[in-house]
Amino acid sequence: MKIFDILKARWPEAVMVAGLQACCVALLKDLQRVPQPQTDFARLFFLGVGAAIFSIIAQMLFWGFLRSAAVGGVQPAEPMVLLRTGRPYFWKLLLFQLLLLPVVLLIILVIQVGVQMLLSGKADLQTPPPLWLEIVGATATGLILMKPVYLIPALILLQNCGIWDALRNLRQIRMLEMRHFVTIAVSVSVIAGGVEYISGLVERKDILYYPALALDALFSASGMLIVFMAAVAGVGQQLPGEVSGAQIGSEINES
Repeated sequence: MKIFDILKARWPEAVMVAGLQACCVALLKDLQRVPQPQTDFARLFFLGVGAAIFSIIAQMLFWGFLRSAAVGGVQPAEPMVLLRTGRPYFWKLLLFQLLLLPVVLLIILVIQVGVQMLLSGKADLQTPPPLWLEIVGATATGLILMKPVYLIPALILLQNCGIWDALRNLRQIRMLEMRHFVTIAVSVSVIAGGVEYISGLVERKDILYYPALALDALFSASGMLIVFMAAVAGVGQQLPGEVSGAQIGSEINES
């Protein structure tokens, strides 16, 4: 699986998938920055439901594209094919993300408290941390949990297995041998953190707010797609033959 070749041959699909992901990211970040006194509950509820449905479709397309790239390489696929392909993986990976979420939040909190203790000698848990500390905590946590965050989904997509099978098989993966993946993941995480920080400095009332939000979301979504493609490619190199030719043919024919 060569990332550049796939992106070059299937760029309309990649643009669609990354664009929809960017819309989800931008919508979520914009909702987080809406002033609370100005929010109407009914309007916010229906907006949230619509955003959830849109996010589910975008995630199904995202995982469908990655799965089709793993089994079909440069062979293009229609959006409905990607949607059908990604649907079963969406539910598996949603459960995995929900299981991982408490661990992520705990590590972020520990990092933020540790940095506050180091800088000021005390930790203030009553007020939200400054923007730079939020980004440092999230970026550091992503790097600490890099192996499970990216490689377990890659195993699920490649082996068409469940979460627990992917966890057991994770021991077979040597991340030190995945230099391209590690370089891409670290670079994207650090740059995305910097872009998010700059974007966060722009106030919602400023004219540059939405351009900055769009740039942040586009980079985040595009980087996420490339990192996951690198993870799938790296895992595929260490576990050759996990996707058989018969399985590839059956998926393509069903589509």
